Amino acid sequence: MGLLGAPAFAQDPPPGAFDLRLLQPSTSPRSLIVTDLPTISGHLTFTAGVFAGFANGTLFAAHPPGLAPVNVADAVRAEAQLSLGLFEFFELGLALPVVQQSVPDDFQGGRALRSDVAVRRLAPGDLRVTVKVPIVRGATGVALRLAASLPTGDERRFAGSPSWTLSPAVIVGRAAGRWTFAAQLGFTLQE
Repeated sequence: MGLLGAPAFAQDPPPGAFDLRLLQPSTSPRSLIVTDLPTISGHLTFTAGVFAGFANGTLFAAHPPGLAPVNVADAVRAEAQLSLGLFEFFELGLALPVVQQSVPDDFQGGRALRSDVAVRRLAPGDLRVTVKVPIVRGATGVALRLAASLPTGDERRFAGSPSWTLSPAVIVGRAAGRWTFAAQLGFTLQE
C-alpha cells in the first residue's frame, strides 16, 4: 500500500488575502495554538475546548468548475476540539469546525453562483482527526503526529474541501526552566 502525491501550486491570493481554512489549530491540550508539543495527556485524560478565529476582507478566490472565480470574504471560524490520552502512549484528537463567511449567493437550484451578491452563510467545515505518539520523552522530546481531514464540510459554501487531506508531522520540543521551545515539520497530502 502506498500513497501517491503530486505537487500542488498555490494560486496568487489577492493583496492582503488570508485563507483561514489553512489555520488548523492543534486539538492537543499540550500545544501552543498551532504548534504541538511532543508530550501527550495522561491515560484517559479527556479535554474539550473551543478555538475561534476571524479574518476580515477577501480570504481567497474560489474557482468553481465551469464558473468565473468568486471571492470569499469575512470569515468567522469556530471549532469544538476534543482530545483523549490513552495508555500514556498516544493521544487522539477531534476537531468539529463551523464557518460563517460571506459567499456568493447561489441560484438555479445551487448549480450556479451570483458573484455580484454576497450573503453570510453558516456551514460545517471539514472534520479533522489527529493521532500523536511521543517517540522520545524527557527534557528534549520528539513525537510523530498524523492529522487527517475528512471532506464533511459544505463545499458549495466554500467551507470544506472536496477531498481528504493527510498531514504527517515530526514535533520536537525542549523544556528549559520556565521556557519551552518547540518546532514541527510536516507536509500535507491531498487527493
